[in-house]
Amino acid sequence: LLLFIVLFSCKNFDNTFSKINELYDQKKYEEVIKTYAGKEEYRKDARIANKIGMAYHNLGLFEKAISCYDEAIKLEKTESVFYSNKALSEIEIGEYISASVSCEKAIELDDENFRAYVNSSYAFIKLKQWDWALKDLNKAISIRGVEEKEMAVAYANLGTIYLNKNEDKKALEYSNLAIEKNNEISWAYKNRAYLNMNKYESTAN
Repeated sequence: LLLFIVLFSCKNFDNTFSKINELYDQKKYEEVIKTYAGKEEYRKDARIANKIGMAYHNLGLFEKAISCYDEAIKLEKTESVFYSNKALSEIEIGEYISASVSCEKAIELDDENFRAYVNSSYAFIKLKQWDWALKDLNKAISIRGVEEKEMAVAYANLGTIYLNKNEDKKALEYSNLAIEKNNEISWAYKNRAYLNMNKYESTAN
């Protein structure tokens, strides 16, 4: 009887997770939260807690997102993605050191977690720790199988780092590469515009 209850509960969680995924993929974040957040039974599955956290993050409710990720981590301490997701929300509220710690844990669990390296680079960029950020991104761009649009974020961050290290040629190279792979990364355009303006002013002088 106990085995039946456990199997039935697992099936219910699987069905719920599928429904949440469907809503999330349709970008119905508010519906995900309205329907599933706060219900005790849905906080017993780490995947569901994580997905609700992602919905909160996409709505700009970063502290609530972090709370959901913490709940997911309590339920499943060895899932790297939960830590890298948490780090991204921590960055949004200015908790850069906490974010770097979350990324470190994510990488410890999975040293091929691309987003953990990219999120760690975000945190180090905010802390103006350019060499640490560069180390993370060099690892990120070495990971195989990453979609071009995601890899473009790493290139854009490399552009930011080299810009701040006054290595304009590399900064422009990576900014252009980011835009080529993903034309929706705003800071790659800003970096390129700044670099081109500097180049124009240098030529004019």
